[in-house]
Amino acid sequence: MQRMFDDEEEDQEEPEKDDVAFEAVAGGLYSDPLTGAFMGAEQNLLGFHPSRDEAMFLWQTHAENVEPLCKVLHIPSVAEMVSGASRQPETVSRADECLLFAIYHFAVYSTTEDDCSKALGQSRATLLRRFRFATRQALVNVSFLKTTNMTVLQALVLFLLSSRHSCDAHTYWILTGVAVRIGQRLGLHRDGELLGLPPFEVQMRRRLFYQILPIDGFAGQMSGTGISAVPDDWDTKKPLNVNDHQIWPGMTEQPESQKGATDMIFCLARSTVGNSFGKAKRSMKRPGTDPSTGFKEAELVIDAAEADVEEMFIRYCDIINPLHFLTVGSARAGIIAMRIQIRLPKIKDRTATDAERREVFHLALKIMDTDTAAYAHESLRRYMWHIKPFFLWGSWDSLILILTSLCRPGLLSTAETDAAWKRMEEVYNNHDLLNLKRALHIAFGRLALRAWAANPPTRSLPEPNFIISLCSLLKVNLAGRSGVDNTNLVDFSAKMDTMIPVCPVPSGETDPLFVSLSNDFGDGFEHDFNLDSTDWMFWDQLIREDQAQGDQHQPGIS
Repeated sequence: MQRMFDDEEEDQEEPEKDDVAFEAVAGGLYSDPLTGAFMGAEQNLLGFHPSRDEAMFLWQTHAENVEPLCKVLHIPSVAEMVSGASRQPETVSRADECLLFAIYHFAVYSTTEDDCSKALGQSRATLLRRFRFATRQALVNVSFLKTTNMTVLQALVLFLLSSRHSCDAHTYWILTGVAVRIGQRLGLHRDGELLGLPPFEVQMRRRLFYQILPIDGFAGQMSGTGISAVPDDWDTKKPLNVNDHQIWPGMTEQPESQKGATDMIFCLARSTVGNSFGKAKRSMKRPGTDPSTGFKEAELVIDAAEADVEEMFIRYCDIINPLHFLTVGSARAGIIAMRIQIRLPKIKDRTATDAERREVFHLALKIMDTDTAAYAHESLRRYMWHIKPFFLWGSWDSLILILTSLCRPGLLSTAETDAAWKRMEEVYNNHDLLNLKRALHIAFGRLALRAWAANPPTRSLPEPNFIISLCSLLKVNLAGRSGVDNTNLVDFSAKMDTMIPVCPVPSGETDPLFVSLSNDFGDGFEHDFNLDSTDWMFWDQLIREDQAQGDQHQPGIS
């Protein structure tokens, strides 16, 4: 059976001797919670609980690093539960045990190797293995497929959020669908206030539902299906803009939404941008609408969204506060990503002028500027788990736009070319794009090398390290490419002799990654989703056509 949750860091480290007992216990069990649930394998997890001091460190880490960006939990209530459980883990209910291990796993995922070694005395990879297994097994123990317990669903959602970049894309899509179905069983797609539920429960249900939506959308994108299990007729309202201390179990009056920055600021700002994304796309796609009219309507939607985000959230942000800094960057990048999206049709049908192409190039550069600024902001280290895997809307589109602009002869000025390469060097330094185990990274590597050959910077400087590394890595046979995941292989056709050949998509077939990941995505889902609406098929075709044009101007490239 294929391992379904593989951290790359774990692959680089052998299990420690102290971990032998864990490996012996876990080795005979199933590697994913679904299989275990079907087979009914249960196991006591008392030995997997950390000490009290370790548990409180992990809870504090989760509360500081994770919860501000997710808001799945009510901090005061869960803090009390964790405190009691850490003293007497044998008394913990199975549902709470699920949540505890999901919290511990996410806390380790969000922190650094150094922190794990100092505070917990073990390597991060070892702790990730341990708590990943414990979380999966806890879900099996509680029969999560049959659950009607919201705590269990909170645990599953946290586990999915922390596993989205280490799980097989197709398996992840199935697992997020399970979360959606459990949510439907709990009625989360119906607003709790309309159902007459207590005020505290109303807010917690809304918070959870608005996390299930984006992870299911993300899974549909990454699996290449573009399909979501979320029902079309949901009516759940957005959570209120309130702090955790303003809601509590047993409260009888509905809380009042606050004006200003609260614990919910990041999640609500993203939700507002996401809602506008859907409206802007519908304006462009309305049947019978003239393209120019649709564009103007979409621009008005985006202008209104920008005004709303600035008025409701950004005006209250203090950029010294790391959460506020991240909120400002994410929200403004989302607005820019919308402006890029409504300009792509002209590029797609090849009617865009050079001036319009440069305009889109500069918008893409702004998104990459925000990405670089986040890395330079020292206080954002606690959120690096979220930042490192391209956290901004439009990141992939922006990378492709910048590189294809560099490939296009005569499009950019000298200053624009130099600025583009400066950003590309920062992107490669900040993100793990030189890890050529991922097919997408191989594709971008080939595209970056072709752009470098077509339009290097004007400064008389040596080649940057990432170009040297790409040249070296892509010349290597990679041992038959046994370590490369080819299931979702983007071509981005490369013709340079510094690039290894890549298997094209078979004639008559469509590779899942080529499928438009966003053709209708924004229409069905209007709130807080990963709306990085990258259309890989469109980009690959555009790059092939631009390459042919570029080769006519550069006969030496073949």
